[in-house]
Amino acid sequence: MIFSRWKFKLGLLLSIGTFCVTSLLSTAAAAPEQAKGFDALITQARQAKDAGLFERAITILKQAYAIRPAPTLLNNIGKMYSKLGRYKEAVKSYQLVVDDPDAPQQVRALDEQRIAKLEPKLSKAWVRVDGEVPWSNIWVNGQFCPTEGAAEIPVSPGTRWLEYQHRGGHGITLGRQNFPMGRRTTISRTHLDRNKPTATLLLGQIAPRPVDIEVDGLKVQSAASRLQTIELPAGNYTLRLMKPDGRWIQLKTQLQPGQETNVKTILPATWSSSAAAISSGPNRTLIRTTQVAAIGLGATLVTSGLYLFHDVDESREYILDETQNPNMTMRDADARWRTLNNRATLGGILTGLGGALVVGVGAWWWLDRPNVVASPGVARTRVVAPWCQETGCGLEIGGAF
Repeated sequence: MIFSRWKFKLGLLLSIGTFCVTSLLSTAAAAPEQAKGFDALITQARQAKDAGLFERAITILKQAYAIRPAPTLLNNIGKMYSKLGRYKEAVKSYQLVVDDPDAPQQVRALDEQRIAKLEPKLSKAWVRVDGEVPWSNIWVNGQFCPTEGAAEIPVSPGTRWLEYQHRGGHGITLGRQNFPMGRRTTISRTHLDRNKPTATLLLGQIAPRPVDIEVDGLKVQSAASRLQTIELPAGNYTLRLMKPDGRWIQLKTQLQPGQETNVKTILPATWSSSAAAISSGPNRTLIRTTQVAAIGLGATLVTSGLYLFHDVDESREYILDETQNPNMTMRDADARWRTLNNRATLGGILTGLGGALVVGVGAWWWLDRPNVVASPGVARTRVVAPWCQETGCGLEIGGAF
């Protein structure tokens, strides 16, 4: 019985020893293979980076990091994220290097500088136009985005309107795009999702031509007078078109996929009446010419009045000296003083009239600027002073002022 127990224990020890020796031999044999695999991944990552395939380079570097978690690999991953414009992820990778006590001091210092450079970008979204695009101009929520030079601009994070102006400026395409915070969105020639159903607004037959156009509160940046078409995703929209007389017309329309809507057919009759109103209205050039002439006349009157005042001051001293002459009678002295007072009175009248004329015509010029209309079909102009722009106050005047 005792012999059997010792035999069992000896066999168990031999089995454990054999397993350990086998494991050590397997690990030793696998180490060169892992090293070869790591080196191959590093080579592939470098080739992907040189080819501009930064996403693929990140994937390969992460595989290499799983084999050998070296801090320099995190540094390279951060550089790839930065090139892609994924600044938040780049900062996260750099921070791992900075927090790693085993990372080389030179690399940690370098990544601290990179974090400091990228941190201002984290609170905004960024957009850039990459390469040749089939549009002449691009706006993000009304903000111009350069199509040349590959410069990135900051935009407010969130879903924003994109306006693509077609070559020639006769048509635009509108679309919505989400701009994540701390990340750059690159617009390329394949950026528009052509698989998403769109509709088209036809503007070519509108007469008179609109001065401005708004779509769901977005002011179209392209010249409204030249626009023939607006392509946009299917859905419900609120359109606002400004007439040449400064009044707005508001429309609500539902656009189906593939639908072409002639905006002329949904405009109210008051739109076309503006052409006749303008042709029968006052001549704007004549009015402006009259205003300029009146301001010039007022300035001339003020100048003449001031000259008379100056002349009176000089003449007053001369008369005082003359009154000391014993040959001058009191009657002559009184006559000279009356003449002097009359000239002073005339100077005051001319200065007052000229100043009143300049101020009055200037106010007329300033008020004669139609800006906003309260509702379609109502001929009201809202005149807003510069200090009221933010508070929304203003003076409403019935009719075209």
